Amino acid sequence: MTARNGLAGAHARQVADWPLARKNYEALAGVETRVAPVGGFPWRVQFNPARALSASANIERKAIESRPCFLCAANRPAEQRVLAEERGYEVLVNPYPVFPLHFTIASKKHEPQSLEGRVADMVAFAEMMPGMAVFYNGPRCGASAPDHMHFQAVPARMLPLFGDREGFPLKYLRFSASEAPAAVGRMLVESVEEPMINVYAHKPAEEGETEVVIIPRRTHRPSCYGTGKGQMLVSPAAVECAGVMITPRREDFERMDSATLEEILKEVCHAEL
Repeated sequence: MTARNGLAGAHARQVADWPLARKNYEALAGVETRVAPVGGFPWRVQFNPARALSASANIERKAIESRPCFLCAANRPAEQRVLAEERGYEVLVNPYPVFPLHFTIASKKHEPQSLEGRVADMVAFAEMMPGMAVFYNGPRCGASAPDHMHFQAVPARMLPLFGDREGFPLKYLRFSASEAPAAVGRMLVESVEEPMINVYAHKPAEEGETEVVIIPRRTHRPSCYGTGKGQMLVSPAAVECAGVMITPRREDFERMDSATLEEILKEVCHAEL
């Protein structure tokens, strides 16, 4: 696979050549971000209208089966190029970014989102892309395409979870790269269906060992989820659980104070607050 710097260059060229992606990446310059501390930890809140499609994704089986899979090669936009291929996956630009460097790593096969046998793949991509956080949204934990196996990758420095973890309020499990496949395997065996988890693999850009971090979940979306009066269009996935709450609507961005954010995190995760 191309080294991270090579992938970053390929990412930039793809964004420049693809009008939809260029528009959404340019829009990141106007994204508003502020800090809403949770238990003293500096959680960020981002106003990002381009993420409305992901936040509002209908993942009911009937809805999934009735739409073409947007991660399958046959259904992707003509402009979307494969930046690299490795381990049966294709590295793509994510056209609806959260950060200026945002990849989707999609299986070449149309197969369900499942972590079984995939942790070694996450670790391999993290080690190929030092400084990036490769993450997995479970089918009931934020994946907007639960019918097609994929990871995503963003710069780890953009996620507070990969900074100073002192005071991080959510329960998490941490494993070395060598421990993680067996540890996750045990979790999968002990559960009838895949447990509700968000998973991250990260190798520091400087010195440091590759780690795998797992955040257990209670539920997919908070009880306030929706677009009606008094509701909020927030759908926590790996980015949100790692310290950046995305709000596609301005009214939700303005309403998201520390108390509201704390209630949402306590409901969807296991918070030590």
